[in-house]
Amino acid sequence: MRRSLMMPASITLFLTLLLVISLPPSLSLRGYAQPTELVVTRSEEQREFGEEEAEQAKQLFRERCVRCHGIQGNGRGEMASHLSPRPTDLTSSFWFQSTNRKRIKRVIIGGGGAIGKSILMPANPDLRSKPKVVAALVEYIIKLAPRPTPK
Repeated sequence: MRRSLMMPASITLFLTLLLVISLPPSLSLRGYAQPTELVVTRSEEQREFGEEEAEQAKQLFRERCVRCHGIQGNGRGEMASHLSPRPTDLTSSFWFQSTNRKRIKRVIIGGGGAIGKSILMPANPDLRSKPKVVAALVEYIIKLAPRPTPK
């Protein structure tokens, strides 16, 4: 009898994952869209919103976001331990590199379900009529994440 050289699917999957994980970052994502770098300049902020909207955004974050995401945005608010899945850590560099302004805006207005995430993240449809406040809130959230050091 001849033995088959086919591996079970689980071993094949394991070896494929091992190969992908062991590739250097420069090769592992070749051919795929890279996360966009979120660089905020002072002139961009001034074009989109003013100080009043920035203050409203901070207040909104305190009123609507802190209970789950925490005052520092690290996903450790007072309600976080009661939620499954846990709230996103907005200070995570992994999260920061995997998102963009448009996506953050969409989740603020439409909730987690709007981007295929947890429906426990509530929608804020009342903010649809306040685009400058939403822009300020997006920038506030972006600034919570650490920035890579320039080379």
